[in-house]
Amino acid sequence: MKLTSAALLTVALGCASCYQLQATAQAGYTQMAIDGDIALSTTGGAASVNQSVDSAFGIGDPQGSPYVRAQADFGTPVLTVSAFTFDEQGSGTLNAQFGNITAGTDVNSDITFTNAKVSLAFDIPLGPIKIAPGIAADIFDLDMHVRDTTGTFAEDLTVLAPVPMAFVRGEADLLGWAGVVAELGYVQVPTIKDVKGTFWDAEVMLELRPTSLLHLFAGYRLIGIDAEGTVDGQDFATDLRISGWTIGGGIRF
Repeated sequence: MKLTSAALLTVALGCASCYQLQATAQAGYTQMAIDGDIALSTTGGAASVNQSVDSAFGIGDPQGSPYVRAQADFGTPVLTVSAFTFDEQGSGTLNAQFGNITAGTDVNSDITFTNAKVSLAFDIPLGPIKIAPGIAADIFDLDMHVRDTTGTFAEDLTVLAPVPMAFVRGEADLLGWAGVVAELGYVQVPTIKDVKGTFWDAEVMLELRPTSLLHLFAGYRLIGIDAEGTVDGQDFATDLRISGWTIGGGIRF
């Protein structure tokens, strides 16, 4: 009886240590820029030629934005959530048809990009290094408004894509007071709700931990969206990269 009780107590304590919650809350500032090509068909027509978001729409300068990230570490499973959004206005000249706006038209553009990422990964400790495979869901929200400078013609393109991804995170502890975190998500999506494409999301972050409670971080993020589909009866195609750096701090308890 004493042996059974001792064994049960040992198992209970072991399980408690496996699922001891460690929570992290981070906030910071990110400066992201969008680059690449985009095309939009005329109403009821085939997609036009892709054109640069820089020259055609005057968009592509780095834009500042708040950045938030939270993590719940249960010992083996780790749940992480992060988000940012930015908005940019610009002016350019179309070098191809964009929807019902003809090539050569001077336009004013407004684009809003929002991303939220949720990942669930399972830590595999390898000494000072941890590898954590799992799954992630990236929510990409692209909202683009294009008007000619006379106000006569306008096109709106709104694409909201919640994308599940294969995911892996690696962590390396450096001397106890610093660490490196790298994350990668990737998926090729067949046609789902009139949208298909290849999506990937890579992020690397350096953490400095002056105390056990407080830490600072700096990182770099690169998102790739190579997709095509149909929205409101118009075909679209995108080959976009969203990239930039992030700095901030947080608490861990």
